[in-house]
Amino acid sequence: MHMTVAEPSGASEALTGRADGRTVELRSVSIALVPGADDVTATARRFFLEDGTHDRLVAEVDIAVNGEELQPHTRSVLRRISGRARGDR
Repeated sequence: MHMTVAEPSGASEALTGRADGRTVELRSVSIALVPGADDVTATARRFFLEDGTHDRLVAEVDIAVNGEELQPHTRSVLRRISGRARGDR
């Protein structure tokens, strides 16, 4: 599985990884930076459905800056609105 992300911070990531059941895990294989952007040297992204529910999708991003180890950066939880199913408007 592959993913490309362009961040507003000026970093563009090419990631590769795998999907396994309810989880998608990706790691950067290449990062391009515009002049003045933070020196991001690696990223990892995880997307998964929280245990026991199909109503919450969690997205976690780890980043490494200046050659340091990956560190947790952001975590988002998207919650399905009750009564709405896929395709409903």
